[in-house]
Amino acid sequence: MAGQNPGVLKAKSREPEFYINLWQSVEQQGFWKGELWNRKKCGLVYRQLITIIKVDRHESDRVYVAIFHDLARPQTGLPLQHPALNEDVLTGFIDREEFRKLITWQMKVADASHSDVHLVKLDLGEIQTINDSFDHNTCDQVIMDAASRLRKMLPKACHLARLGPDEFGILCPQPFDLDATLQLIESLIQELSKPYIIKATQISLMPSVGCAIYPHDADTPESLMRCSRTALEFAKRSGRNCFALYDKSMTEIAREKLLMVQDLKQALKSNQLFVVLQPKVDMRSGLPEGAEVLLRWNHPSKGMIPPSQFIPLAEEAGLITEVSHWVLAETLTIAKHLYYQQGISLPIALNLCAQDINNKEFIEHVINSLRAHKLPSDMLEVEVTETMLVENSDTAHLHLQQLRDAGIKVSMDDFGTGYSSLSHLRDLPIDRIKIDRSFVVGMTADRVNQGIIKLITDLAKLIGVEILAEGVETEQQKLQLIELKCFHAQGYLFQRPLILEDHIQYLHSFEHPAPVTLQGFSLIMLC
Repeated sequence: MAGQNPGVLKAKSREPEFYINLWQSVEQQGFWKGELWNRKKCGLVYRQLITIIKVDRHESDRVYVAIFHDLARPQTGLPLQHPALNEDVLTGFIDREEFRKLITWQMKVADASHSDVHLVKLDLGEIQTINDSFDHNTCDQVIMDAASRLRKMLPKACHLARLGPDEFGILCPQPFDLDATLQLIESLIQELSKPYIIKATQISLMPSVGCAIYPHDADTPESLMRCSRTALEFAKRSGRNCFALYDKSMTEIAREKLLMVQDLKQALKSNQLFVVLQPKVDMRSGLPEGAEVLLRWNHPSKGMIPPSQFIPLAEEAGLITEVSHWVLAETLTIAKHLYYQQGISLPIALNLCAQDINNKEFIEHVINSLRAHKLPSDMLEVEVTETMLVENSDTAHLHLQQLRDAGIKVSMDDFGTGYSSLSHLRDLPIDRIKIDRSFVVGMTADRVNQGIIKLITDLAKLIGVEILAEGVETEQQKLQLIELKCFHAQGYLFQRPLILEDHIQYLHSFEHPAPVTLQGFSLIMLC
């Protein structure tokens, strides 16, 4: 809330007279007490009991203090004048505490009848992105529409609860068997995945579902909730629009993930992370044109952990922004050293993760950090994956255009794996296409891969962008790429990733009449 007007949390408007009377009471009596509807940080709407107090420290220094209490969570010792609220205001579903009580009751019924209770947790997905891209009202409308679809599809025997901003709970007691629950889940995913039309705008969701069963998986309401949450997280990692049944092995996986998250937090504080540089070359001359910076983690007991393991984990745990800030600072420090101390000009290509590209503050931080290091804007380049641009087109395009307006180049990484249409590609704010290594590795034995690379090079020429091949490992691949008019590449054939000192020696091993000017120093975090 720092620096913002408290009105941003207002959830339900009252008549103007209500607010006039409220502030008259504050000014005349020094306080006002009553009920308001407000919004939590996570977006959840709730009813609160609030007291607003006027504090005059001197004539020109007045502040207002608000003390409020969530009426859905009574506290011992508080003289409540109103009953506790057990329903979510947007959906009309019961809340988490009421849901837990219901689970406890259904467990007792199941024990008496020797039957099962199926607990389903459903995550709508994309709600935070919708909230960031549109507004609270649009987000609320999507949630209400999704809740309406759930209500219409669920049998009367099932119970619904809203457990979080984009999370719902479904309790399926007997006579539901497992097949019936699984069929219901599949139907729910299909229905919730259909487009939502809000103010003439089409919005799509990609829900995930996890399911746990009492008494097979857990013996208390808390443990059953925990198991269904574990299954839901497993489904989200497996890909959206899917579901998972709880298995005990998931708990061990979740425990290992938790330990690794804790280790990663420590790694950010204790210099366990470092970067290496892999050169990019002009295959016709063999001369270096730049370098790709790769992030590495040297764990004190587990050794080297590949980015493909810890970067997705950082995204899930909400650490990716901190990691991105660290890598950006490290890379700009290297670039500044090469530029000012070695006489080498190195444009920087920062590979943005999905959270980064949707984060306006991070985009601004990239631009400001480059300026703070007193490096020219044309030394910076950002890399984004094709899939990321397809899934987050509007926000991504806006932020990438802001970077280009600041003089920063944009590259599309892993091209050929994201299923973007030609019309979509034509409109993208990009300067370079990087051919995915999967096409390069098999090109010598597969004419289809050769044909795909030729199509990509022809397309790049047509739309006026540069092209670079990744993962070149053999002389034959190099010669075939040159024949296909792809002249720029990186891969083990030319050089493996190097620490900074070795990279500087590598650059100085080439004899030049003037200081080297490189054209592509890129930062990638394998997001």
